[in-house]
Amino acid sequence: AKAVLRAKERIGRAGAEPLEAGAAELVAEGVAEETRRGYAGDLTRYGEWCAEKGLAPVPATAERLVNYVAHLGAKGKAPASIDRALAAILSAHRLAGVPRPDTKAARAAIKALRRRRADAGVGIRKATAATVADLRRLVATADPATLIGARDRAIILLGFAAMLRRSEVAALTVGDVAESDEGLALTVRRSKTDQEAEGAVVAVPYGSYVLTCPVRAVVAWRAAAGIVEGPL
Repeated sequence: AKAVLRAKERIGRAGAEPLEAGAAELVAEGVAEETRRGYAGDLTRYGEWCAEKGLAPVPATAERLVNYVAHLGAKGKAPASIDRALAAILSAHRLAGVPRPDTKAARAAIKALRRRRADAGVGIRKATAATVADLRRLVATADPATLIGARDRAIILLGFAAMLRRSEVAALTVGDVAESDEGLALTVRRSKTDQEAEGAVVAVPYGSYVLTCPVRAVVAWRAAAGIVEGPL
């Protein structure tokens, strides 16, 4: 929320009252928190670019969108990042209640940037999945005799076993974790692939090895930290 408000203030100083209102409403819009943070940065940079050119960010023209796409491409921004910036600008138009500019030319420009990157041998970066060997090396660096070590072991092992994203691990509360003889039942209330926040229950069984068992790690962390409610 703070990031969005900072973006609102900066864009507001550029003299664009509609965008200021639209950026503020992004805080309450039903989009993922990480998307909101990304939009805030995108709108800040777009507002600064418009201010340099003496333009009001909203409403934008089709030509301005193409120029901005070219500007971001020249700065080395990835097509996916430029696509998100375009989405942020369009969202600001919708929330400000002004007509959205035509995006055909801008999207064609983004496709051209993708082709150029492909021709240059620049592909999409994908994170390599962690292996069990990686997991053991990570856990070995966390001293279970310390609170930080116990916490880190619980985060690493639980996230690996339940295949959770960082945001999903961080969002877990004590009430989201139910213990049983079989292990843990995690209630994941929202995820990147669950934008409607329907939630899901993920089963985490006991591990075969004590040192890499997510259930034992979580139980040990809660006992050491004395956590009985609130964030896990």
